[in-house]
Amino acid sequence: MLKAIIVDDEDLFRKNLKQKIDWDAYRLQLEGEASNAQEALSLIARTRPNIIICDIKMPIMDGLELLKRIQDQPHIKFIILSGYSDFQFIRTAIKYGAFDYILKPIQPEELAGVLLRAVEDIEAARQQAKKEIDLSLDIREKLLGKYESLYIHLVESRDLEGIYQSIDSFYAELEEYPAPHLYQNSFREFIYLLNKICDTFRIDKAIISQKASGRSLEAGGYFQKEMVVQRIKEIFKAIIDDLAYQKNVDRKKIVYNVISDIEKNYFGKISLELISKKYYINPSYFSQLFKSVTNETFSNYVIKYRIQKAKELMKIGGLKIYQIAEMVGYEDEKHFSQLFKKNTGVSPSEYQKIHSISSGGLNETN
Repeated sequence: MLKAIIVDDEDLFRKNLKQKIDWDAYRLQLEGEASNAQEALSLIARTRPNIIICDIKMPIMDGLELLKRIQDQPHIKFIILSGYSDFQFIRTAIKYGAFDYILKPIQPEELAGVLLRAVEDIEAARQQAKKEIDLSLDIREKLLGKYESLYIHLVESRDLEGIYQSIDSFYAELEEYPAPHLYQNSFREFIYLLNKICDTFRIDKAIISQKASGRSLEAGGYFQKEMVVQRIKEIFKAIIDDLAYQKNVDRKKIVYNVISDIEKNYFGKISLELISKKYYINPSYFSQLFKSVTNETFSNYVIKYRIQKAKELMKIGGLKIYQIAEMVGYEDEKHFSQLFKKNTGVSPSEYQKIHSISSGGLNETN
């Protein structure tokens, strides 16, 4: 049953009203009464009524003030009672959401008619709310059942055109649902799906909240298919852009990690295959990636770094060429010498002779 309360400062009036109305006939349970609006606020919080029958003129706090205080509860049907035919009162009451306005002395039949309409409105709203919930569940089932894996695949492959076509197809299928809040509900369910996609790819969900709000939607765009579709496509594009940026950052991070590995282990075994296994990345792809970040091939970068370390060792003096070769990762002295000359223009022994500290030559850095 629905719940109602009476708010009036006249004890006799409240008593008569309780007796003259057949509350059960309207599927109503009278939950309580209050002598002023201040008391009514506590009663409302405690009983959560569906209908409030309230006098306008009361001490402490009047009925209009009470109506203003419960504006955040639009589901409550507020019936105003007054002994004055004051147009200004009526206009103000309607402005703040009053369901109806009845003049005192009240005729039971008139109040009964207003109560009946209020009950019918509440039940119609509940039926509509149930339909909206069922619609949302149908849309969610369709999205998650048929489209979720498709969208994840399309996002992963960054196929924006494919995503746009899929969204258009989805909304073409929704035409079979003749519901007043169809697009608003569909947008809400798409947001649910988009949040799941963000979780899958570890993308900041702030992208969704930034794109999901906006004046165009707040001004009624939720009810327009074109507005909703456009906004969903914008969110998908933002997700893909972020994913591309994220992947680019991750790629660079791998390259910088590999460079750090080279610097720490240049004297040991270093190969494209070993690096690829360590970072679970295709060797050919990593080779292209490394060059795109450093403008050097992987092998050239390793050679140049080792040659630079060999130069530093040569300046110390007292080391044989084969020893230096081994210390920078080359077991074959001849191969090392060939690489050294190719990169410096002189042989290792010539460079050592020119730059060795013990020889008294110029202590150059190149």
